[in-house]
Amino acid sequence: MENQLVLDYVMQPMSSSSSSSDDEWENMSSSSSDENEGEADHDAIFPLFELLLRGRRKVRVHNFLATAHGYDDEQFRSHFRLRRITAYRLIDDLQASGSIPHHPDGMAKISSELSLLLTLWYLSNTEPLRTIADRFDISISSSFRVIKRVVDWLNSIINDQIKWPRGNRIAAVEQGFEDLRGIRGCIGAIDGTHIAVKKPLENAMDYCNRKKFFSIILQGIVDNNMRFTNVVCGEPGSLHDARVLRRSEVFRFAEEEVEELFPGDKFIIGDSAYPSLQWLVPPFKDNGALSPQHLEFNFLHSSTRMVVEKAFGLLKGRFRRLKYLEISNIQMMTKIVLSCCVLHNICLEEGEDEDFMIDEEDAGMNIEGHADGHAEGINPLQVDRRMNLFRQMFPQ
Repeated sequence: MENQLVLDYVMQPMSSSSSSSDDEWENMSSSSSDENEGEADHDAIFPLFELLLRGRRKVRVHNFLATAHGYDDEQFRSHFRLRRITAYRLIDDLQASGSIPHHPDGMAKISSELSLLLTLWYLSNTEPLRTIADRFDISISSSFRVIKRVVDWLNSIINDQIKWPRGNRIAAVEQGFEDLRGIRGCIGAIDGTHIAVKKPLENAMDYCNRKKFFSIILQGIVDNNMRFTNVVCGEPGSLHDARVLRRSEVFRFAEEEVEELFPGDKFIIGDSAYPSLQWLVPPFKDNGALSPQHLEFNFLHSSTRMVVEKAFGLLKGRFRRLKYLEISNIQMMTKIVLSCCVLHNICLEEGEDEDFMIDEEDAGMNIEGHADGHAEGINPLQVDRRMNLFRQMFPQ
């Protein structure tokens, strides 16, 4: 059950919007059936196109790895958005996974080091892939394949890196949230954020959000240290927070096995877009008639909930590719976002929580709105956990 819960990155919308194997990712990655990088053909063809179209040959950066080796620690972290020691631990893990071909036959293979660093550069910057390919001195098609391999590998370790709190970890997270603003029993904060994307190939208007740009939604639950404990990604940008929650596995599990996920009456907190449930506590809707105690409750609630907004800001500030995904394949978009979530947790585990990387604008790019206990699929007769919490914090 735990694996099912953690691996809840929505796949059902993908078939409706881009199962197409004719987009750029599939075209470029399928050009070599034995995946031997096909460097000879592409290195001959792409410069010829450049010469015909622009009258000059592409300029590539030769031996960029040597340049990267020469970066001091601060330069390395600035370019690749994580510390050198963390990057090279990931390179060792990637090599050990067997995800990168290294058999001796055929042409020279792209190393795990170059593969990981190229992918980090892609995720950390907004450069066009053509520029990145030139920087790392490989063809565009090989760059696609390298990124896809590393992204697939990062998705394969999601169970190890994004975990729902269990056992002793529950008490530690609960205490961490209580230390923030005194709210007892909280083990997570939930919110959603838009990831701007290129117009999907199919059902495009489903992905057009209320701010009139195309997006997919990342729903995240984080602990008190901004670590993701559950992620859902891939739902169309037009959906409301409460709708995304209702369609997620975490909602189904919580409704069916509440004691399994929220033992001892534990709960998570969310903004006013979410319904009040036995295991989910939003603030009181401010209709102008709230008492001073209710207003104080909302303030403490909001101050505690900021941890999830800060997590989104750090995620997008570190991995700037999430400002806009220029591909049309929804499945690949989703995998890229989830890869960033995995790397986010790894960085926090390694103590990399640099505030300078937080993007304040993107931190607030959540889905706004209001909901109540009568939202679709929600039982209005459930115990009002919010009122119970309010009475605990403000006894009469």
